[in-house]
Amino acid sequence: MSDSPKNPVHIKRKDISTDITEVISHGGASSPLEAIGMKWISLPSEDGELKLETGDCEVACDILTGQATFTITSPLGNATFPEAGRRAQIFAGRLAVVYIPPRSHITMSADTANFQALWFEAPCDHGFPPSYIDPEEVAERTVGEGNLTREVYTALGPTNGAERLLLGETINLAGNWSSFPPHKHDQLSEPEVPMEEIYVYFFDPPGGFGIQRVYTDKGAKEPFDVAFPVQEGDAVAIPRGYHPVVAAAGYRLLYVWALVPKGESAANNRKLGAWTQDPAHRWVKV
Repeated sequence: MSDSPKNPVHIKRKDISTDITEVISHGGASSPLEAIGMKWISLPSEDGELKLETGDCEVACDILTGQATFTITSPLGNATFPEAGRRAQIFAGRLAVVYIPPRSHITMSADTANFQALWFEAPCDHGFPPSYIDPEEVAERTVGEGNLTREVYTALGPTNGAERLLLGETINLAGNWSSFPPHKHDQLSEPEVPMEEIYVYFFDPPGGFGIQRVYTDKGAKEPFDVAFPVQEGDAVAIPRGYHPVVAAAGYRLLYVWALVPKGESAANNRKLGAWTQDPAHRWVKV
């Protein structure tokens, strides 16, 4: 693999096929990410069924809409989670997440029409037993004030059962900012820990947009500064750089975020808030 640092990528929402659609892979010359990948799962009808394997990755499925029964066979134990998921649409409550360890076999059987989920995967050594994080178990907190106010929902945090994955959702009110002051997590420098991240965006009402900026310090190796106009179902892969995001006026923005620490001590660096803020904007308190 090249030693050249990777740059962020904006992935426009693809035509989502029935079953599973790869959005971005981990590893390989065509991907900026080494440690995390994402797929989109879609079972439009109530009798839809999908059989999958996790390989050498642990997996977290963020259930966007609908319900499905997960039947899991794994070296760390077997489990069945009936009618997993609660939301009729993504802004209608907290997320639900199914965690699946490496070397598992999964059957997803739709219990409702329009079952949609995001599959995040990260290579890991051992993983944890299968688990279901119910919406009532999801941590909720309000962050910031004024036009920096946002609601943060954390399903897989540092104390949850996963080896590498961290996962949650953030809701910006219309016109509001988050990931602000801008922060980055791309090097090991206390308190910062190197992590890769994926954002996936949704809007209320439909048809909205936001702006995702990703940039480095001017003195960084191969610096960059890009701004992506993000719309419903788009994703941005963030291998490095500061990454503030803003919702357009009139539209609430929900973005799913998935983080994975990198490096030999990745399992010990599974932390939230292990970042460095941009010194130019650190004066903006939240």
